[in-house]
Amino acid sequence: MLNYLIDKVIPRYCEIQSGPLEREGVAVEVLGRRKVRLAGAILTAPDPKHAENIIRTLGIGPKERSRVPSKKTDLNRDEPLNAEMASRYRSAIGSGMYLSADRRDIAFGIKELARRMAAPRQCDWDCVVVLARYLQAHPEYVRVKALDPNTYDGELSLDVYSDSDWARCAETRRSTDSHVAYLGGAAIAVATQTQPGLPATCRIAWYQQSCARSAVHLRDSTGSPKKILVSLPLFPRCGPTVPQH
Repeated sequence: MLNYLIDKVIPRYCEIQSGPLEREGVAVEVLGRRKVRLAGAILTAPDPKHAENIIRTLGIGPKERSRVPSKKTDLNRDEPLNAEMASRYRSAIGSGMYLSADRRDIAFGIKELARRMAAPRQCDWDCVVVLARYLQAHPEYVRVKALDPNTYDGELSLDVYSDSDWARCAETRRSTDSHVAYLGGAAIAVATQTQPGLPATCRIAWYQQSCARSAVHLRDSTGSPKKILVSLPLFPRCGPTVPQH
């Protein structure tokens, strides 16, 4: 049934190419990533050179570890980095942006650090060091896409969840949001961002903007029709996690 799903059902909605991953137990290299086809799932191991570059560029010792990938920025340490440290900071973040495509545990931290690439400060350096120590402690994480066994013989559902945090950024008072898309119970797309442009005038306005961006991301990433019907409650809850269909 899983082969029928991959060969017949998914191609109706997405443009896909056939390849060696159609056979269980096969492993291939794709742009430095190692993809392995398992029973009902595909495992993606990121290119280790990105994490290694971050650790090496920042001069992290082998015994330096962190249990978390990011921490709250200490805005009291706002002195700008010198040219040499700023260059190392940008190199580390550049590698982190590639790595975060497969390491969802660092996606938010990289997004926040990337906002400061133009003029990094000492507090930003402190945060990227925490990220490097986390990668040192957790180098083995991979991305797994696995369908819910309950969907093998039923309908293939596509669900998107979004979460918004109004005026959360302590520096700009802009809001932050994130969303995750599930196809048949497998997370196929995850994104997080800080609100572009001027801050929303109210929580409900920001909630509506967040849901609209989630729908656009869903359309672009899955090749869905240009018109998407989104069902939303009239008023958001505090810290909403609202399914969109």
